[in-house]
Amino acid sequence: MSTVTLKDVANRAGVSSKTVSRVLNNEPSVAEGTRKKVQQAMAELNYVPNTFARRLSSGQSKTIGITVGWPVYSPYVSKLIESTFRESFRNGYNLSLFSLNDVGVEHIIAAYKGKQVDGFILDTPSSMNMDLKRGLNTLNAPSVVVNPNTENGFVNTSFVGINDEQAAKQSAQYLISLGHRHIGYVTAQAELKHQRDRLQGYRSALEEAGIPFRAELVRSEHNVSTHDLGFAQGTELMEKYPEITAIMAGTDDIAMGVLKAAWLKGLRVPDDLSVIGFDDNYYAPMISPPLTTVHQPINQMACAAVQLLLQQIQDPTRESVKQILIAQLVVRHSCKPPRRQD
Repeated sequence: MSTVTLKDVANRAGVSSKTVSRVLNNEPSVAEGTRKKVQQAMAELNYVPNTFARRLSSGQSKTIGITVGWPVYSPYVSKLIESTFRESFRNGYNLSLFSLNDVGVEHIIAAYKGKQVDGFILDTPSSMNMDLKRGLNTLNAPSVVVNPNTENGFVNTSFVGINDEQAAKQSAQYLISLGHRHIGYVTAQAELKHQRDRLQGYRSALEEAGIPFRAELVRSEHNVSTHDLGFAQGTELMEKYPEITAIMAGTDDIAMGVLKAAWLKGLRVPDDLSVIGFDDNYYAPMISPPLTTVHQPINQMACAAVQLLLQQIQDPTRESVKQILIAQLVVRHSCKPPRRQD
């Protein structure tokens, strides 16, 4: 069987070979209708681009690097990686994964220097690594940070985040509307901007409702958000402050630990205790009871990050962009009005 060539694709699509090349290189000058015709022709002919030749001709690897500092197995990170891969592939790019827990910064920098990747998408902790930040700045490497902790100190970098404070405030307001007045809060790594913003949203909702903020009802650890952290801190809150009728958690992982703590103490959720998470991860609608939580639009965040990075790769002089997406409360079955009213 003869090899399908770029010219064969052009003939099938009724366009020039140069247009096919532009589609392969994801150039923005191609009309969307033409792009779809070319992509359809490639699918019909089972055309496989010569990636090595394209790299030589374009000077680009056609590969995006995603660098993560959170554990790869966490639902948030795994979803971020999956969504980034899909959007990269849709745009004709491969994806390389770099975990700071497994590889050194020098390995990541070398990948860019060696033209193995054309730019990077970074999660919160990887963007906070000073050696990596200095290395990317020195090389003026295109990069996009998802959920940035800070925007200072980055060159040639755009940012994608969510309305953390407003989303957490919406959660607290929902509990208050149900009649809750003693609301605990459990989080991790409160020094991170998105966790600070979520805590501020909780606090603002209480203050606007005329409910005194009680610092003793807030629990935070430096550790990574885990089920174990939620279990330990949730248990402590329930034992020390039995008047609590609801607990908000900084992540769904923490919320699941709180649910376990309530179960072991003989409390029923939501009859005796209402619980709200944050993320809307894969397990949230599957646990018992299904978890009320804030849906973090990870897929949209990943798609936005890829698009911003491709724009930065194609035009290194392009100004940085800060894009904020909307996270919304998803009401399920882990909350209800408290039995006892103040």
